[in-house]
Amino acid sequence: MFGFINHKFLKMKKISMLLFFLFYANSFSQIKQLNGSVYKDGGYVNSVRSLMSTYKTNDISKIKKAYKKISSDNIIFRDPLNNMDGQNPFGVSISLENEMENMGGFLKSYELLSIEEVGYPDHLDYKENNDLVISWWNINWRNKSSGNEKITHLMVGHHFNQNGKIISETYYFNPSGLPK
Repeated sequence: MFGFINHKFLKMKKISMLLFFLFYANSFSQIKQLNGSVYKDGGYVNSVRSLMSTYKTNDISKIKKAYKKISSDNIIFRDPLNNMDGQNPFGVSISLENEMENMGGFLKSYELLSIEEVGYPDHLDYKENNDLVISWWNINWRNKSSGNEKITHLMVGHHFNQNGKIISETYYFNPSGLPK
C-alpha cells in the first residue's frame, strides 16, 4: 500500500514541477517587439548639434533665429525639474518667446563659456510616434558678478515631427549647480 502512495506522490510531484517550470518560463519570457531604431548620427542629430552650438554666442537673437530655422511655429519648451505642477508632470509648456525671455534674463547673470557634447546624441526613430533626439552636454558657466566658473550638466530631448521640424524641447537642468 505504501508503494502505491509513493508512486502517486512521485507522479504528482513530477507534474507539479513541470507545471511550475512551464509557468515560470512563460512568466519571465518576453517577446521582443521592434519599436523603431536608434541612430547616433544623421540629419536630426546634426540639427541638434548646430542648435546647441548657437548657445556659445550668448546672443538671444541668434539663438532664437536658430530655433525658428529648424522648429515648427508652435514649438513648446518644458523644464520638468524647475517648472512643473501636478497637472504637468513633464513641465509646464512654454512658448519660444517666453523661453527666450527667460534665457535672456538668465544670460544677464551668467555667461556661457563653453558647451561640450557628452558621448553622442541618440536619435530614436520611433515606429509609430515622432522622432526624438536625446543629448547630454557639459556647460561651463561664469557668474558675471563674482567671476566664478563652474561646469553644469544638461540633458535635452528634442521631438521632431514628420516634416523634420522640432516640435518640443524638454530639458533637465539643475540651476543649483551654477557658480555662486
